[in-house]
Amino acid sequence: MAYAPKCRKVVLCVAHEWPTRLFFRIGLCDHIVMARNAFEALRAIHNRPFDIIAIDSRLPDWSGLALCRVIRRFDRDTPILYLFADAHDMARAYAAGAQGCVSRQFDTRVLLTTARALLESGDGMPLRPALQPQ
Repeated sequence: MAYAPKCRKVVLCVAHEWPTRLFFRIGLCDHIVMARNAFEALRAIHNRPFDIIAIDSRLPDWSGLALCRVIRRFDRDTPILYLFADAHDMARAYAAGAQGCVSRQFDTRVLLTTARALLESGDGMPLRPALQPQ
């Protein structure tokens, strides 16, 4: 993968599994806050604003979909990037308020491109999902 400068935006990554959190820390931004579960994520969101929230579908305390719905009750603008497990999850994530979706078995380029597109859009408009090679 070609070198791309890290962004200056603040990202909240909500993921229980270490590889997903590590990837976000290395690949996406210098300013990243990690949350291992929905409770930590909600506490972080209430303490500061974020430019994007990345939510894994598999969390130990709630589903990622439930967290997405709760966030949308009080924050309609912050882009949410959802890491889905299957195609049904992707459709539900968009219905719950996600603006970008990437498979949990992500290609790093697809994940970074989708996250950067959400960071750059900043207008709260839903984006079409990125296509992934089969």
